[in-house]
Amino acid sequence: MESDTLIFFESPDFPRHMTDNEKSQCTINFTKRISLQEQAKRFVIVTSNILCDDDVYDGCNRIYSSYFNFTSYALNLTDNPKILNYRAFQGFAYFDDWGDDCPLESVSRINPFQFTDSNEVIVFRSTYDPSESRYQSCLWQFKAPKNYGFKIVFTDFNILNSTILKVQNTRDTFITPENVRVSQPHYSIDNYLKVYLSINKNPYFPPFQHGEPTYELTAYVTIIQNFFNNVAISCNSTIPLNPNSTTFWSYWNDNGYLSNGRCTHMIKIKPKMEVIATLQNSELEDNVDMINFYEVNNSIPSGQLKKGCVAAVFPTEDEKEEREILWEFISDGSVQLRGFNVSFNSTYCNCANPSIIVPCTGKIDAYIMDGAGDFYCGNLNCNFTVIQTQ
Repeated sequence: MESDTLIFFESPDFPRHMTDNEKSQCTINFTKRISLQEQAKRFVIVTSNILCDDDVYDGCNRIYSSYFNFTSYALNLTDNPKILNYRAFQGFAYFDDWGDDCPLESVSRINPFQFTDSNEVIVFRSTYDPSESRYQSCLWQFKAPKNYGFKIVFTDFNILNSTILKVQNTRDTFITPENVRVSQPHYSIDNYLKVYLSINKNPYFPPFQHGEPTYELTAYVTIIQNFFNNVAISCNSTIPLNPNSTTFWSYWNDNGYLSNGRCTHMIKIKPKMEVIATLQNSELEDNVDMINFYEVNNSIPSGQLKKGCVAAVFPTEDEKEEREILWEFISDGSVQLRGFNVSFNSTYCNCANPSIIVPCTGKIDAYIMDGAGDFYCGNLNCNFTVIQTQ
């Protein structure tokens, strides 16, 4: 590798999950080519997308690491406890000869970094370590090919009121601290992007959350095609809903879903039925590729299923009319992961036997509805009589 040149890497056939055998053999070596004029100052490695098994948190951490005076580095999944449970990943690495600059500046401050592929994802931060103080301004520049623009997502944003942030294209400043939407995408159709962060006027103030230092600013950037049509993708669904049954709607593919893809699914909730929709599996770009649901004839989503909001309850609105809910999955032009799986569990909303017979000794479990366990529908009107046996 040459100095101040960024190299992208990924696991085999990303976003496919690696087999255990592939993980055990997964090693990536980075070696710097030294010239007489250079000093080996810093090696930087970042994982931009990571996929792990469900409910795994240990060993599934994003890497944003720098190492001083390294001329070679080996990324090995089995030797690093922070990444031990990676199943698929993307990232980038570079050797930085600038010294104590803002992360990524050596490849983007003087000359814009040139994107060539919509699969490239760059993550940048104001400091390498959240406990570090920042004594200089930061400037990052990016260029996209013709007919491409940018998507930028701020995942950490904890700057001081006195700190200036400007995100600009060739026309204007389109992001300032007042309109930053954390963890939400910002788009620009211009093929030039500049991010400026002024000097931190209180360098002894690293931001804190829950008693721990957190990053002042973290964001990621990708390119997206400006002119496109949504592509109909084939999602899978099972038979229509019937009382006391479970059906599924999903798109799950090791090759990933398509850019600018869309699929829909209609559920009909019969009178006296209630449906719980649950996001069983999800490998989507958070807050970008969305699972929306709509009341029929309404163009504004009633809500979404996503991480942190994995279930929604849908009762019938009266006892005579069906209720129709339209579901939609839609993706944008970059970062395609494996997909999603939504289950729909329907329950017939009827009261249990109104007579509850209680024995003289021991105990019984009585439920509000037949065959529903601890679950019960909303808007029920049930009356029960408790009878003790002689």
